[in-house]
Formats: sequence, structure tokens, C-alpha cells
Amino acid sequence: MRGLEDCLFVTLFYAILDSKKRTLTYVNAGHNPPILLQREPSKTVLLKARGIALGVVDDADLESAELELKSGDVLVLYTDGVTEAVNENKEEFGLERVAGLIRDNRELSAHDMIEKIKDEVTAFGGAQPQYDDITLMVLKAG
Repeated sequence: MRGLEDCLFVTLFYAILDSKKRTLTYVNAGHNPPILLQREPSKTVLLKARGIALGVVDDADLESAELELKSGDVLVLYTDGVTEAVNENKEEFGLERVAGLIRDNRELSAHDMIEKIKDEVTAFGGAQPQYDDITLMVLKAG
């Protein structure tokens, strides 16, 4: 039987923002894919890249990806505590609700968008206890 130390892993989304080139280079090791709301064309993109959580295998092969950020783009990074928050009916908040909030509130400041999403997740959960952290980061390309 394997010990507990053999069953530990961590997910990771690692990105480098080049503000001069306006590019974001990233790898995703099993983490929730960040949501990019593009201004032009107006569409939602999940930042997926081939990768597995760190610690699952000894030699993880992570794919690096790069994208250009354009003025008006909104990038939202989040933990699974956001999408997996549950209400009294055991329904999850879900990715679609998060993406809809981003689309509907794209004109808010980054700080206000974080507060809006947190408020909506909290209201959705009601009195139901949550079992995971709720962490958000918003990047708005000017």
C-alpha cells in the first residue's frame, strides 16, 4: 500500500506577461483553465495547455502556449472553489456562470469584477458550507 506522501499533487497555472510585446506565455499543470474574454472578436476562450498536475508522475510533460493580449481583453484566473461552490440543491456554480459574469461585467474594474464574482458565488451558495477556497485574479488589457 502506498503511503500518503505518494498521493500528493498540486495543480499550477504559471504565466509570464510581457507588457511590451503584449503577450502571455503560460503552462497549465492540471489547473482550472483561466477564462479569456476577447474584445475582438468578442468570444470566450479557455486557456488550456497540455499538462498534468505536478506530483502525479515523476516527469510531467507540460506544453507551453502563448497568446497576444489586445486592448479590452479580460483574463480571469480562478480556483476550483469558484466553479465548484454548491448551493442547497447540491448544484455547482459552474464555469458557464463565471463566464457569463465576466461577459456581463467586462466594463468593471478588475477589483470590482473580483468583488462581483465573489458576491455572486456567496449568494449562490447561501447557507451551504463551502469546502474549498475561492481565489480570483483579473487582468484587464488596456
